[in-house]
Amino acid sequence: MTAAQRARMALRHLIQTGLDPTPEHYAMAWRQVGGEEDPSPSAQALQAQADRSRKLASELTQIVHSLCDSIEVSLPQESWLTGQVAAIRSALAEQGSRHALSAVRVLIQGALPAQREIGLERQQALSALRELLPDVIAQISRLGAQSETFGARLGTHLEVLGKASSIEAIASGLRQLTEAARQMEQDVGEASQRLNSSAREAQALESEIARLERELAQTSQRLLTDHLTLAANRAGLEQAFDRAARGLIEAPDAISIALIDVDDFKKVNDALGHAAGDAALRHLADLLRRQVRAQDTVARQGGEEFAVLMPDLSADQASGLIVRVQRELTREVYLHGSDRIFITFSAGVTQVQACESLEQALARADEAMYRSKRAGKNCVTVI
Repeated sequence: MTAAQRARMALRHLIQTGLDPTPEHYAMAWRQVGGEEDPSPSAQALQAQADRSRKLASELTQIVHSLCDSIEVSLPQESWLTGQVAAIRSALAEQGSRHALSAVRVLIQGALPAQREIGLERQQALSALRELLPDVIAQISRLGAQSETFGARLGTHLEVLGKASSIEAIASGLRQLTEAARQMEQDVGEASQRLNSSAREAQALESEIARLERELAQTSQRLLTDHLTLAANRAGLEQAFDRAARGLIEAPDAISIALIDVDDFKKVNDALGHAAGDAALRHLADLLRRQVRAQDTVARQGGEEFAVLMPDLSADQASGLIVRVQRELTREVYLHGSDRIFITFSAGVTQVQACESLEQALARADEAMYRSKRAGKNCVTVI
């Protein structure tokens, strides 16, 4: 094996173990792949190149974070963008995982055609609404001018009537006054019809714009949703956590988070197949959404693991809610065809501390969940 091949193996070993490519780590990896002598100059050059690549990746990551910040600050009213931003931030948070970045790229690329089409329709509706406004203003101006003209003619007719010296002159003045009033009534009626038509068109355009904006938001929201269970995904959980954490800084309300892991899930897959396992996960996710409160967030962490974010609840209160879900789960025995599937889960609950990250809170909830596993499963532990 050449030195260059061994150097590549050493670098691959560093990547697989998640170690930074420092000289000490590289020397250790070199020995792990069978290198006895010191790394050759060519291998050290490869190490330097890997270090430069790492720094470049770090800079690119910071640029992407800054672009996300810029989008959120510049376009706060475009709520449909929050799905993309949250998904990107979630992927970046996974230590530059290629699979996570690839997944979010595929999700965003899949959403782009629909968003492009909806965005074009939305822009056309906005343009039509803007073009309608000058016409409405012109109609109102014409109506005002007609009213002024009628007022002047009315004054003239009244003056003539006041000076009339015969019945014939009075009758003629009255006929002219009646004709002017009739013409004004006709003009007002036509203007009213045009304004009503414009108002209906404007209302239809506003409704269409609102519908298209809802579609954009729904398209973006799919980036925050787990496709199997329709619970939130990791990006959706992070967005909900950031919202709740901002409230925690502003007010002393508690926030708790639970980590739930289905007990003996592998046995379900082995006995009934993956389709039954997927159906069981959907059943649990649906039950969780029905049992928790509207302000709570149910998210799939991956595999058979779920997280539940519960604002305004202490750890003990959150534990009580999760215990109620466990009891309801034992009552709602899931049927897959003719097979009765008994699902239980172990859970860990913790209260989020001020200025604490989601990762820190989840790590504590994870430890509590494993204590539940060691205690015999199908129970809830609070840390």
